[in-house]
Amino acid sequence: CLAFPSIMIPIARRLPSKERDQNSFFLKVIRDIISFRENQPANERRRDFLQLMLDARDADNHITVDHFDIVNQADL
Repeated sequence: CLAFPSIMIPIARRLPSKERDQNSFFLKVIRDIISFRENQPANERRRDFLQLMLDARDADNHITVDHFDIVNQADL
């Protein structure tokens, strides 16, 4: 496959890809979950990692590097 990429790439594009189908399935599921959660009231939302990521995306107060103490090797 790596020895002849000019031959294998066109062949790989024509063959059905199970991995591509699996990825598209999971992307669709995640998009559906995100749209469902965006339409839910805040008190009914689950408290999991996905919800934390969605909350961080929609937050008005963004945390920047200025809010953290930066320590380099010279300070230690």
